[in-house]
Amino acid sequence: MNIPPIAVAETLIRHVHPKLWPDGQAKPNSGAFRDRELSVDREVLRSIEICCRLRPTHGFMRLTVSDATDSGLTVVADPLPSAEAFEGLLFDDLTPPSLEHNPAHAIIRSVSRAVAIALIKKADVVFRPGECPPPPPQP
Repeated sequence: MNIPPIAVAETLIRHVHPKLWPDGQAKPNSGAFRDRELSVDREVLRSIEICCRLRPTHGFMRLTVSDATDSGLTVVADPLPSAEAFEGLLFDDLTPPSLEHNPAHAIIRSVSRAVAIALIKKADVVFRPGECPPPPPQP
């Protein structure tokens, strides 16, 4: 599988643990975006529906690559497993999505506390913790 370069217009999905999103709060606290290497999914490669299926109790925020780069941050592709592990896979799309098999994984580098707060303000809420829709019934 070829992992395409990251485009400035791409959207990114941040998975937010429920402990970082207090009840009744519109958005999570800044700790949800404060990792020095912030793990995100590239929505062009992994839909919000797949994210919900993998972590149904989490909350999800959407931001753009330009939200990060406008704040002086770098966004890099970091597929799981490594990009080399995807080399030569002809039927990669047949591998069931999981937290371990994630070609959409990317990292936003060098997020400080001040930048984390700015990113949360820019990011849109997709689902609060526990609000993911149930998966469609299997035929």
